Amino acid sequence: MKTKNKKLQLKAIRETEGNPNIMSDEVFSGLVGSMRRKGWYMEPSTVWEYEPEKYRAISGHKRIQAGIEAGILDATFRVICDPEYTEAQARLDLMEANHRHGEDDEDLAKRFIGSMIDNLDIDIDKIIENVGISDEKIQEILKEEHVDFDNTVDEGKMPKTIKCKKCGFENLI
Repeated sequence: MKTKNKKLQLKAIRETEGNPNIMSDEVFSGLVGSMRRKGWYMEPSTVWEYEPEKYRAISGHKRIQAGIEAGILDATFRVICDPEYTEAQARLDLMEANHRHGEDDEDLAKRFIGSMIDNLDIDIDKIIENVGISDEKIQEILKEEHVDFDNTVDEGKMPKTIKCKKCGFENLI
């Protein structure tokens, strides 16, 4: 996979729609405080350049949000710039990053996985294989019938965007 490191404006990076990863307010506040004191010095977050000069977060969503709130304007990111990279792979990579570094909101995870199954023709076995999540955990998440993400947005219209009141980071819903 073709990647490069590139300094980007934090506010120029879009959230991946439906990202189910959550963080408690207490942990998020601690991350913001740390970034105010130390800046952005940890490993770079990964973003996908899905169109020229348009970027979407794959990993590090909360670090991006915390950086914005802490007043950090830009940081170096690992940019996926591979023309073979797809929406399906982006979502699988996001789920893997979440699985390794955080906790998912059950309802958001259900919608996110459902949208992968319904819209990207990704089956549960591929999710298990790529994410490293167990079949039992997937079944637990999907214990109720998953939401058809297509039906949550009016056809022909862009998905709705919500904006974090604290930092202005946008997330598609």
